[in-house]
Amino acid sequence: MTSHYIVSGPGRVGGHLVLGAILSAGVRATRTHDPNFSFGCDQDTALILVDRRDRFAAVMSNCIVWHTGQSTDYPIDQLEPFLVDPEQFLYLCQQHFDYYRRHDFRPYAQVKMFYYCDVVCDNNLVLDQCGLQKQSGKYSNQDEIDRLMHSPAPYNYKQTVVNWLDLLQLYEEFSLFYCNRI
Repeated sequence: MTSHYIVSGPGRVGGHLVLGAILSAGVRATRTHDPNFSFGCDQDTALILVDRRDRFAAVMSNCIVWHTGQSTDYPIDQLEPFLVDPEQFLYLCQQHFDYYRRHDFRPYAQVKMFYYCDVVCDNNLVLDQCGLQKQSGKYSNQDEIDRLMHSPAPYNYKQTVVNWLDLLQLYEEFSLFYCNRI
């Protein structure tokens, strides 16, 4: 029986959505960007990995976070277009791709993978796949659950990052190289 849930993913992949869904079932869960995080009772723990099918969009979203300093609250709703340093971009690509390799999956009761676009399209996907049911009533953390589930970033990288097309080409070259070395 799984009694704990670790929602793990690099930034900008929708981990907060998955965490909100799991918390709505009234179980113990935490979200982390640390692949080595543990509750200390991994045999009772489900490791929930989160990613985006469009990893370029995730990395671009991270570029915007680095530029604005905003990752979950967005007091700045309009951004002046800006350039992303290609070296910084490649660093973020490497971090994103390597994130999943740094996990040790062996000690967990179960390991599941969710993708941002699937979770956004199906509100019940996480609960259904984890065998959980949303609990009725209010929780002491209900405001946090609501915030986690309803705080999308207001930015579109195509409108804010001036050199996104150059970065897309760089990303395609990087991902080809990365996939061929695995």
